[in-house]
Amino acid sequence: MAKVEYVFPVDKIHGKVAKPHKIGFAHRKATSLNYTQSYGVRSTPVTSNELAVRTKFAAVCAAARIRMGNINQIPLDQIAFRA
Repeated sequence: MAKVEYVFPVDKIHGKVAKPHKIGFAHRKATSLNYTQSYGVRSTPVTSNELAVRTKFAAVCAAARIRMGNINQIPLDQIAFRA
């Protein structure tokens, strides 16, 4: 995924700033292009499969946050990842 650096009117954002915002301004370093991105409104309700994926992802994020907070475990995780 390319790195995006946001410019005026904001320095950096990830996704929408608030629910009513529908447009983001961005600058791509690799091509030096400024562009806007728009966020559409979902026209269908969230399915049970999507909700299950979101719930699982939230649980993984919470577990990773806790795991990263344990300084003694990080080197062991890095060694296991390399293996």
